Amino acid sequence: MGLVNKLEARITQLEAQLEEALKEKMEAVRALQLAMEFNRHMRSQDGSCDEDVVEDAASQIRSVLPFIAFAFYIVGHDFPSFNLAGCYPSSKLPLVEREKDVLIEDGSFAWALEVNRRTVRTSSDESFQVMLHPIATSSRVMGMFVGIMPYEDVPDVKLVFLSVILNSLAGSLQNRQLFRVLKELNGELVGRCFSLEASRRDAVIAQKALAGEAEEARRNAKNMEERIIELFDSMEELVVVVDRDLRCLYANPAFLSRRGLTLEHVKGLTPEEILGEGEYARSWRDFLSSALAEGAAKRRDMEVRLEGRRSVFDASVHPMRGVDGFVAALGVICRDVTEKRAAEEVMKQMSYHDPLTGLYNRRFFEEEMRRLDTERQLPICVLMGDVDGLKLTNDVFGHHEGDRLLVDVAERLKNSLRKEDVLARWGGDEFVVLLPKTDPETAAQIARRLSLMEMNRRPVPYKITFGVGVKRSAGEDMGLVLKRSEDDMYALKLKERDFVRENIVKSLMVDLGSRSCESPEHRRRVANLCIGIGRCMGLDDEEMEKLMLLGEYHDVGMVEADPDMLTRPGELDEYEWSLVRKHPETGYRIANASSEDLVGIARLILHHHENYDGTGYPHGLKGEGIPLLCRIFRVADSYEVITSGRPYRPPFSAEAALEEIASKAGTWYDPLVVRALTGLVG
Repeated sequence: MGLVNKLEARITQLEAQLEEALKEKMEAVRALQLAMEFNRHMRSQDGSCDEDVVEDAASQIRSVLPFIAFAFYIVGHDFPSFNLAGCYPSSKLPLVEREKDVLIEDGSFAWALEVNRRTVRTSSDESFQVMLHPIATSSRVMGMFVGIMPYEDVPDVKLVFLSVILNSLAGSLQNRQLFRVLKELNGELVGRCFSLEASRRDAVIAQKALAGEAEEARRNAKNMEERIIELFDSMEELVVVVDRDLRCLYANPAFLSRRGLTLEHVKGLTPEEILGEGEYARSWRDFLSSALAEGAAKRRDMEVRLEGRRSVFDASVHPMRGVDGFVAALGVICRDVTEKRAAEEVMKQMSYHDPLTGLYNRRFFEEEMRRLDTERQLPICVLMGDVDGLKLTNDVFGHHEGDRLLVDVAERLKNSLRKEDVLARWGGDEFVVLLPKTDPETAAQIARRLSLMEMNRRPVPYKITFGVGVKRSAGEDMGLVLKRSEDDMYALKLKERDFVRENIVKSLMVDLGSRSCESPEHRRRVANLCIGIGRCMGLDDEEMEKLMLLGEYHDVGMVEADPDMLTRPGELDEYEWSLVRKHPETGYRIANASSEDLVGIARLILHHHENYDGTGYPHGLKGEGIPLLCRIFRVADSYEVITSGRPYRPPFSAEAALEEIASKAGTWYDPLVVRALTGLVG
C-alpha cells in the first residue's frame, strides 16, 4: 500500500512537471511565432539578397544623378575592411578603385566615415569630382558610396533624393544582418520545441530527463525572448506590440524616444491615450482593427504628429497567432519616410506643374486629355489662348515683368473657370483649357468671357484670345480637336491684331501723359508743327502721315522711365540722363511690336534725338545720314518744348525760341529745316 501511495505521489509529481513543461513549450512557441512574423516582414520589405538591394539602389541613382561611374563598398566581417558590392558601369571599376585608394591614403575616406557626412573632392588628375557618401544608419556604418561626376551643380532636391536612397539602403543592409541572426535563433527555437514535445511523450519513463529538458527549455525560451527583444531594441524602425484590445504590450526604444515616454508608461495604453484624441488616433485604431478583424498583414502610409511636426511612416501590421491559431496580438513596424515622401511630392509637383505660374504643364494636360477621352465625357471642348502684350512687356520692361504678366494671366484664368475645368500653360504665352461634358455654345461663351482685354493693367495691358475646338463623337481624334482650337485662335488674333496692339500702345501713351510732361496737347502741337514744316518743304502725303504719327508717338519709349525723374524741377544727373537716352531704343522696340502704322515709323522713333553734327543719340548719326523726317521733328519738338516750358526751365517767347534754335543751326539742327520753321512761325 505504501508503494502504491509512493507511485501515486510520483505520478502526481510527474503530472505537475508535465504541466510546467507544457507551459514552457507554449512560451517558446509564442516566441517562435513572433520571430516568424518578423521574418515574413523582413522578406516582404527587403527582397531575397543584398545584391538585389544594391542593384535597386543603383537603378534609382542612375535615374536622377549624372554620375560618370559609382560603386558601393560594404563593410566586411573583418571591419574596417570594405568589400565591393557593385560598380556601375563595371567597365569604370579601375577608375573608381584608383580614386578610392587615393582618398583612403589622404584620409578623406576615414574622415567621411567619422563625421558621417557627404563630401566632394577633386579627382587625382583634376578632371572631375569624386563624391564620398557614407552608407550608414544612426547606429552603424554599413558601407561607403563612391561616385565620379563631372564639374556641374547638382540641385539640392537631387542630393536629398540620393541621401534618402543611401539611408534606405543602409537600413535594409542592417536589417538583413539582423535577419540572418534571427534565422539562426529560429532554428534553435524550433529544435527546442520538438525536444519538449518528445520529452512530454517520454515523461513517465524519463522524468529526470524531462525535468532537465524543461529547465533547459525555460532558460532557452527566456534567452530567445531576450535576444528577440534585443533585436527589436536595436532597430531604427519604431516597433510596437499591442493586444486584442489594442493596448500596448511592448514598444522599442526608437518609439519611446520619439514620443518622449518610458516603457512602463506606455504599457496598457490605447492609441488615443498615446497619440491623443483626434484624427491621427482614429486612423491608427481603424488600421489596427482592420488587421485584427481580417487576421491578415497590412501596410500603408500613416501620419503622426511627433516633436511638433507632422511625420509620415511606412507602417506594416502583422497578426501574431498563438498555438490555438487565433490572433493573440499585433506587431507594428513603422519606418519614417517623411523626407522621402516630401522629395517624391516635390518631384511630382515639378513633373506636372509649370514652375512660373503654378498651373498644370503641357505633360499633365496631354495625359489628362487621354484620361478624359471617353464617350461619357462628350462633348469635350478645348480652348487654346495666346497672350498679346507679352513680347512688348519683355522687350521694354524685361523678362521679369513679362513673367509677372504671365502670373497675372494665370491667376485671372483660374478665377474665371469652373472647378472641373482643366487649365494648363501650354508653353510660352499660350494657355489651354479642357472642358469635359461642355456643349459648344457654353464653350464659346467661356472663350468670349476669357478673351476680354485688360486695359487697366500696368505697366502694360494685355489681351488673351481663345479659340475653340469641339469633340462631338467618340471617333474624333483629340489631337485634331486641339489643332482646330489653335487654328480658331490664330484666325481671331489675325483679325484683331492691329486693333489690340494699337490699343495697348494708346494705353501706354495715356499712362505716359498722366505721369510726365508728354501730354496729348504737347504731342498734338508737335505733330501740327511737323505738318506745317513738311508742307513748307514739299513733302508728299505719305511722308506727312508719318510725320504726324512721329509727332504723336515719338516719346512712347518714356513709359519705362521713373515719373519722378520726368517731372522733378532741376537738372538731371549723368545717370538719369543715361536712362533718358535709352527711350528712343525702347520706343523703337514698342513700335516694332505694335500695329503696321507704327512699325512704319519705328526707325524714325529710334533716330528722333540725333543731332545734325553727330552729337545726338542713340547712334550719333550726322547730316544727311539722319532721316529727313527726324530732322524736321527735331526742330519742331525743340521749338514746342522751348515755348511751352518744362519743370526745369520757364517758357520762352516765340522770338526767343527761334533765336535759340537758329543759333544751333548746323550743329543740332538742319539749317534747311530751321529756315522752314522761321518761314512758318517767324
